[in-house]
Amino acid sequence: MEDENDPKIPVRLTAEEIRGQIAAWNNRIAMAKQQGNDELIEQAIKRKQSYENQLARLQEFEVD
Repeated sequence: MEDENDPKIPVRLTAEEIRGQIAAWNNRIAMAKQQGNDELIEQAIKRKQSYENQLARLQEFEVD
């Protein structure tokens, strides 16, 4: 994810923030399904998957 003010500066999210984004995109998927908007469903799924991938990468480096 990038800073809104300067797209060249990446913003680092915590695992908790990423989980919140995943939940938000799940809600957006559900709303798009209710509207029958396939294009929005696809976009929301891609964004959710992006956050899931980001979380997986972050968790690779967590120490138990």
